[in-house]
Amino acid sequence: MEDTLRLPGRLPRSVPATPAFVWAGVFVSFALLSTIAVIAYRGIAAFEDSTHWVAHSDEIIAELGQLAGDDGRLRLAWRRYLARQSPDALDDYRTSRAEVQKSAAKLAELTVDNPDQHARMVALGDAIRQDLQSIDASIAQRPAAVSHGEPPAAIETAETLPTDGERISNLADAAEQVERGLLAAREQATSAEASRAKAWIVAGNVASLLTLAIVFFALRGEVNRRSRAQARIERYAGEVAALNAQLRAYSERVEASNRELESFSYSVSHDLRAPLRAINGFASMLAEDHAANLDTEGQRLLAIVRSSADAMGRLIDDLLAFSRLGKVAFVAAPVDMVALVNEVLVEHGGKHDMIVVGPLPAAHGDRSLVKQVWANLIDNAVKYSAKVAQPRIRIGGGVNDDGFTQYRIEDNGAGFDMRYYEKLFGVFQRLHSASEFPGTGVGLAIVQRIVARHGGRVWGEGRPGEGATFYFTLPAGRPK
Repeated sequence: MEDTLRLPGRLPRSVPATPAFVWAGVFVSFALLSTIAVIAYRGIAAFEDSTHWVAHSDEIIAELGQLAGDDGRLRLAWRRYLARQSPDALDDYRTSRAEVQKSAAKLAELTVDNPDQHARMVALGDAIRQDLQSIDASIAQRPAAVSHGEPPAAIETAETLPTDGERISNLADAAEQVERGLLAAREQATSAEASRAKAWIVAGNVASLLTLAIVFFALRGEVNRRSRAQARIERYAGEVAALNAQLRAYSERVEASNRELESFSYSVSHDLRAPLRAINGFASMLAEDHAANLDTEGQRLLAIVRSSADAMGRLIDDLLAFSRLGKVAFVAAPVDMVALVNEVLVEHGGKHDMIVVGPLPAAHGDRSLVKQVWANLIDNAVKYSAKVAQPRIRIGGGVNDDGFTQYRIEDNGAGFDMRYYEKLFGVFQRLHSASEFPGTGVGLAIVQRIVARHGGRVWGEGRPGEGATFYFTLPAGRPK
């Protein structure tokens, strides 16, 4: 099998998305139907409003007729009473009088919406009140005339007391004539609104049928297109299966290569320890037993040998730690970050005054591996800010919206040039010389590998001479 992964010439795709013109047709159809519905609703509402005002005019005309009838009965009862002084006639008069007053008040109330007509009804009501006062006065004079034995001439004078009956009739006729004009206009408007509402309803039905026909044919074409696409996907099923098998084989080869690389690194690191111990041991013996025989330059060179052996030992230790990351069992559990950071600080000589620990939300991961992340990042922050007059390190974190917690460690130390950012997390990659800041260049590579194993990511920001900030994310809860 070849060493490279080969993809099929025509990679199978999912069923194509619905074309834009289909969605556009559906949207236009919906907008058209909505517009017709709104217009039809407004037409029906206008028709109902016109019908209401027609009924309103009918009610006013009917009330004017009722007032005219009650006024006629009132005057008849009044004359009967003046002629015969009949108690029944007086009762009829009082009943008709109450009805006339009630009709006048109702007419004034019904015409509040029409100032001109309302003014007519108010004038009509005033005329009725004045007329009733005159009639009431004539009724009051009738018993007095009879009881004092006044002559028939006096009774005739009371009987012929002037009233405003003709004026009331003229006012009522004028109001009725205006209201009938309004009624005719409102009936015409109602008829027009009814015709428009019918026209829009018919247009809406026609548009609905056309829209349904268009959508039906569009959807049928879409179904056919999707069926053809599905058939093509099924024809590619064999290619997909071969691709999956090739991917599995490629993944297995990558895993085998990683295992071999880790084994090689582990073996080399162990094999290097024996000669390194010999070099360091003989150098120590030479310094202890033959230091007097060495001049100043010889002692300096011997010190360089011993310091180089120590540096090589630290490098081998870091290389072993890096290679072991792939072999360490991953035990995920909730992690109290505040307690973990404080534990790291205690193990590194206590919590320095220059280190400020802010709120740190809990995360989910392997506690020992996450502890190594904090240890490496805190070591770097302390190391690279050691030469600052007032070193300051801040540690904090928060919860993101994507289900991950984000942590940061910020210092005001040496910083780094972002132009060389690509080297930052590489193995044995250093952005500062060993004489300036000691180290092996493996710490951040270990951090990146641990964070990636948790499914998170790590990145940094810095400026030369202004400090650096490193961020990393971890799952807030157990991954699903």
